[in-house]
Amino acid sequence: CADPSYTKLHLGLYLSIIEDALQRTHRIVERESLLERRAEIVGTDESYKKLKRKRGDEDVSTDTPRKHPRTRAASAKESVRRLDACKVLEEIDDEMHGRRLALLRIQYLHYNSFAPSSFWENSKSDSKPKKSDYICDAQDYFVVTLTSPLCDGSTGHAHRASLEFLGRDGKPRICSDIVVKLATEPKAIARLQNEYKVYEHLKAFGVKGIPRVFGIYHDHEVNATILVMSDVGKALWQRPPLDSGAVSVTPEEREGFIEVLKSIHAAGVRHRDVRIMNMAVKDDDTVSIFDFDMADVAASEASREREMAHLIDLLDGRELPWETQMTLGTPDNCRPYDANDSYFVEVEAEGVTYEEVVLVRTQSRH
Repeated sequence: CADPSYTKLHLGLYLSIIEDALQRTHRIVERESLLERRAEIVGTDESYKKLKRKRGDEDVSTDTPRKHPRTRAASAKESVRRLDACKVLEEIDDEMHGRRLALLRIQYLHYNSFAPSSFWENSKSDSKPKKSDYICDAQDYFVVTLTSPLCDGSTGHAHRASLEFLGRDGKPRICSDIVVKLATEPKAIARLQNEYKVYEHLKAFGVKGIPRVFGIYHDHEVNATILVMSDVGKALWQRPPLDSGAVSVTPEEREGFIEVLKSIHAAGVRHRDVRIMNMAVKDDDTVSIFDFDMADVAASEASREREMAHLIDLLDGRELPWETQMTLGTPDNCRPYDANDSYFVEVEAEGVTYEEVVLVRTQSRH
C-alpha cells in the first residue's frame, strides 16, 4: 500500500527478517551437503592412506594434481580453450562498455543482500550521477554478486563474484569468473583509482598477462568504490614452497612471467610490488601479474631493469618470498614511514600489527 500504518511497517520488517533467515539457512544447508558429497567422493582417511601407499609419497590432493606428459592434441585443445576464454572476456568487456550503474549484492555464508547497493561508473572525476541518470534501461546496468571473500590486500578487500546482465541481443548473460576489489577508506579509494588508470594505460598498449578490467564504480551514499575485473587464477603464494623455501614454478611459467613483465615495462610501467601474492596461474597455465595500485607509469629504464632482475631472482630462488618484510613492494621501493608521503599500505607480518601502516610514494623516485 502507498501509506502503510506503523503496525504494517513492523510486520513487513519482521517478515523480511524471517525470509532472510530462511534463505541463509537454505544456503548453509546446500553448502554442507556439497561438502558431504565431496567427502564421499574423496573417501575416508583409510582409503586415502591406501591410495597414498599405492603411489608412494606423491601428493594426491586436488591442489597438486599429477601432470602427464603433454601431447600435441592436449596442447591444441589447451590453445583452443585459451582462445575461447579470451573471446568470452572480450564479449563481456564490449557489453560492459557504457553501462553506468552496477548493482552490488553480497551473497555468501550468512550474508544475503535483500536490496542491492548502487555503484555508479566512476572513471572520470565528474561522474556523480544526476537525477536523470536514475532512469535506466536494461542495457544501462548490470548486477554484480559477491560470492566469497578472496583476500585482504593493501588496497581494499578482494572478492570472487559473478556478473549478470541483459545483452544487447536481449538475452540474459552470466559470468562467474570475476573478481571485485572493494575499497571504503579514502586513501584506499585513491589507490584503487590509480590502479584503474594503470590498467587502462596497459590496455591501450595491448599488454597481455594482466586482468581484464571491466570498470570502476563508486557508491556516493557510503563512499565506497569497486573495481570489477576478470579472475586470473590461483596466486603463487597458495602453492607450497620448495624445500629451499623458494617459490615453485615450472620453466614455462618462469618464462611466461618474465614475458609479461617485459610487456609491462615496454609500456613504460613499473609494477613496484612484484611478489608471489601478485602473480597467478590459471588452470590453462596462463600466467598473470596483477595489483597495480602502487605502479608508476613513467618509470625510468634503470628502475625497470632492477625490477626485472628482482623477478628473475625470485623465480630462480635467489630471493625467498617468505622472508618477513616490514613493508610491501619490490626491494628498492620498501622504505620506512615518511610523513611527507601521500599513500599508505597496510601490512601484517611477524611483529607488526595490522593497524601499523607504511607510507609509499606513487611517483617514481628515480
